[in-house]
Amino acid sequence: MSLRASVPDATRELEEYRLSFFVWTLVVALAFQALAALVTAALSPEHAGVRALFAAFLTGCLATAAILGLNLAFGGTIDSAFFWLVLRQVVNEGALLAIPAAGLGALGGYALRKARAGRLEPATMP
Repeated sequence: MSLRASVPDATRELEEYRLSFFVWTLVVALAFQALAALVTAALSPEHAGVRALFAAFLTGCLATAAILGLNLAFGGTIDSAFFWLVLRQVVNEGALLAIPAAGLGALGGYALRKARAGRLEPATMP
């Protein structure tokens, strides 16, 4: 809301401003999807890729709701075509980033688990 108050009304009405605001919210949504996939894959010992893509999909759905909410907060409207456009764009582009992020996360998680296993001493029975 501080962004709305800090930008003059004449600037907010420009099509370029609206488009750039949408693009930046889309970039933030995609970054969160990639991060969700990376962290989920790194923490998952089994089926890391599937879990990472599911986490990215859920993050994309939440990001779509946030983008649509911002659209309403800034005076826009939501119709079914706009909803489908945003959901499709966020989820599909997020998947393109989530797939390599899941691979990197799975590789990093595997290396971290192997490194931890090498340092742990086996438990002994009393």
